[in-house]
Amino acid sequence: MTEEIVVSDIGGTHARFAIATIDDGHIVSLNDQLTLKSGDHPSLQTAWQAYGREIGRPLPRSGAIAVAGHVGGEVLHLTNNSWMIRPAMIPENWVLTGSP
Repeated sequence: MTEEIVVSDIGGTHARFAIATIDDGHIVSLNDQLTLKSGDHPSLQTAWQAYGREIGRPLPRSGAIAVAGHVGGEVLHLTNNSWMIRPAMIPENWVLTGSP
């Protein structure tokens, strides 16, 4: 089964987004790649919306977010980035990972 997911790497300087095509559990391609400056956006949500506008197509409903920072607790504070992420607000069909 082939599906698409949004993959993102959120750091202090850049927020990187792409659409990954997954087939039989393996990534077969990365499309619509875009790097945004984190400082140009007040939150992950506004960067996410900018990404969607930039690629000009509906975003997949599933995805994965990698963040620069610890992923425990109700509010995530990123390393070198003022954004706060509330894991409870991320859909259940998303994966959230972080660095120590």
